[in-house]
This record gives sequence, structure tokens and C-alpha cells, in this order.
Amino acid sequence: MTTSTSSRFDVLRGVIADLAVVSGEQEFVQTTTDKTVGIGLAATLALSGLAGAATGAMLATSGSADSVQFFSCTVDNKRVAGRFSNVWFENGDAVEAVGELQRDGSFAVYAIRRTKDRTLWMFPHCSRGGWAHWAYALKVIPLITVVIAVSVGLVFALAEWQSDTTAPLGLLWVMFWLVLVNSLLIGFYFPLKIARKWRPFVDIAERVFAALGYDHPARVDMEKQNAIYWKKHAKPDEQRRVAPWVFRYVSEK
Repeated sequence: MTTSTSSRFDVLRGVIADLAVVSGEQEFVQTTTDKTVGIGLAATLALSGLAGAATGAMLATSGSADSVQFFSCTVDNKRVAGRFSNVWFENGDAVEAVGELQRDGSFAVYAIRRTKDRTLWMFPHCSRGGWAHWAYALKVIPLITVVIAVSVGLVFALAEWQSDTTAPLGLLWVMFWLVLVNSLLIGFYFPLKIARKWRPFVDIAERVFAALGYDHPARVDMEKQNAIYWKKHAKPDEQRRVAPWVFRYVSEK
């Protein structure tokens, strides 16, 4: 077993054993990150002492929660626990588990990397470093602005075309500028608000990438790496398995 430290995250390297997995739901976005981590870890560690049906009932919730799989296992005899959208690593897999050592000696996992097939499981809603995250958010702004402006403009044009009277040219220009300004405001407001709301997950992602040795954690975009892998680097006979926040990566640096 080898353990190295980067920032406040550790990397635990070893072989998976005694794996237990149960499906459930958990609200991530509407709760604070610390609360989410604590609830998930406690529930996951309980796997080893509960029957499957009882555990599933305990973890299941209602509402807008994300579907996840809670898991508990050992990595070279050290207790490891976490949750991902879908777990398909197995006993005997050599992995790198990224997370934090807890007071009780267990290890709370935020990511698991299996290098043999370049698969990276990430904590829900984690996929980009800070620079990549804001670049993506800003890229969405022009798209939203144009869509809103064109949609509202078409509605006004249709109303004018079906009207029996012709609107004065000055009024049309006023309506045009109102639509444009409102489109810009909406186009900036919602992407930036959502980007700020996702900031705790971005921080987790950056610390994971730093622990795994990426040269520029803030610039890592696993969504992009995943797309590149399946487009250019996947083997012809490779079976494609897809789940949110589970990525195939191209570069480890």
C-alpha cells in the first residue's frame, strides 16, 4: 500500500477487496458539500453491517436527489467508502483512491482511478477544474442570449405580421433594444449563478486532479477528455459503458 499527499487529499493505491454496493439517492446540489460528504460516508460505512434490503430502504430518498451507488470496500486492508453514479470496479482491481483519512481510520473517497482501462470515477457533479468550469459557463452565455433574442424577436415579428395595423418604426426599435438588453441580462445571470452554485464541486475536482498529479488542475476538463477518448482512442471492440461523472481519460497529466 502506498499513500501520498497533495493539498488535503490523499492517494491510496492498492487492490480492491470486500466490495459491497447498494443503490440509493442523495441530494447534492441543495445541501452544503460538507453535509453531503458526512451523510454519504456514514451511510456507506453502514453497508458492512446491514442487510441489502434494509440498507437500500435507509438510503432511498424522494425529491430531486441524484441516483447514486454507495460502496464500501478495502484497499490493501484499509477501509474505503464513497459513492458514485455507477460502480463497476470489482474485487481484485488495482486502483488509486483519492480522498481523506477520517478520525476512525476509514477513508472517505472522492475519486477512484483504474489505470488499466483509463477509467475515472468522480464524486457527483465533479468534472472540471476552475478555469475549465468558468470557460464552459462563459461559452454558454452567447448561446442563451442569441436563442432568447431570436425567439422573442420571432414572436414580435409574427404578432406584427398578423396585426391589422403597422407599428411605428420608433416603437419597433424600442422593442428591439428591450429584447436585446433583457436577453443579455438573462444570458449572463443564469450561467454565472449556476457556475457559482457549482463552485464547491469544482473545488473538490481541482483537489482530486492535483492529488492525481495533473500539471494544471484548474484546466482539466474530464468531459472533454471523455469525448476525445471515445472519439479517437477507444478500441474497436471496446464495450462502451456510460454513467454521469464516470470518465474515460486521455491524459494523466
